[in-house]
Amino acid sequence: MPGTLTIGQLIAQARTAPAASMLDSPLLNRVARHPAIKMALLLQSANADIATILNNPGYRTITGLLNHPAAQQIIADSNLLYGRQTGLAGLKSLFTPGKYGVKFDSSELLPGLSDVLSIAAGHPVDAAAVTPEEAAAILDDYQARQEEEDPARSEVTAGNVRVVAVGNNKNGDDDPCNFHKHNDKKCPEGYPSHHIIQDMFFRIGGRSSLLRPNGAPTLGDGMSICLEKDSHRDLHDAIDARLEKLGPTANLFDLADISADELKKILNAKGLNCDDEIDAVRDKFKNDLGSKGRELLGRSANKLGRSAEDALRGSWGLPPK
Repeated sequence: MPGTLTIGQLIAQARTAPAASMLDSPLLNRVARHPAIKMALLLQSANADIATILNNPGYRTITGLLNHPAAQQIIADSNLLYGRQTGLAGLKSLFTPGKYGVKFDSSELLPGLSDVLSIAAGHPVDAAAVTPEEAAAILDDYQARQEEEDPARSEVTAGNVRVVAVGNNKNGDDDPCNFHKHNDKKCPEGYPSHHIIQDMFFRIGGRSSLLRPNGAPTLGDGMSICLEKDSHRDLHDAIDARLEKLGPTANLFDLADISADELKKILNAKGLNCDDEIDAVRDKFKNDLGSKGRELLGRSANKLGRSAEDALRGSWGLPPK
């Protein structure tokens, strides 16, 4: 069945296939639309053993994942491949040795991807044991976290105490309860942009996925708040604790209530009351889902099994996988 084989199992399915078939790879389509660019990405990963890579579905999948923007950034930051860094004061360029040399040979693709996924996830990940979809989701989430944590301004404090939430500096707004669309964020350093209604609840796949019910916002359109990083972590811990009592799916309206209620608790505990504004976002979210919104399932687990994904697709009117 599609999406059920791990990368290790794909590698084990080595078969002879025309190199041109790689141009139809969905994973490569995510990182490069033009066929010439896709082939260039493949050629970049091997020379003498390119046939080995082209003729193996697992190796082809890894090549696509390693060209994900998040993977490319990790490869550069962690010196996994030979590269160039700017010297002091920009006076000269320094070449740094890479753990895997100047390129990934076929024998290095799997350990190389394991290194990349482990860095992205923050814990050891065996690339052979995850599916391509799970690997892509890890990279998507890492990229989203990096975007959220990108510093925009100096740290915000009230006296010597960090405040729990601040306004969106992009619009010159100091009112933390005047929420912003996630794509419009310009939050200060240490204040990631947090979705009022947790984005995971109404999508299948990684954060950039468009597999969502009709009426649900995209990642960028979801209303958000600039939330202090420690409070942001505590909020997700509190939400996760409630989700542990549920199955992989639950009523979407109930999940929206959990997201809103836990955010209110975090803010109220630090002396900030945005209850009315949070309720307004939650109510609009529910209204936008339409008359059948009360019957919709939501996603309440980070990892979805096949039956849970099928249930969500059926509830949201999406075609089966």
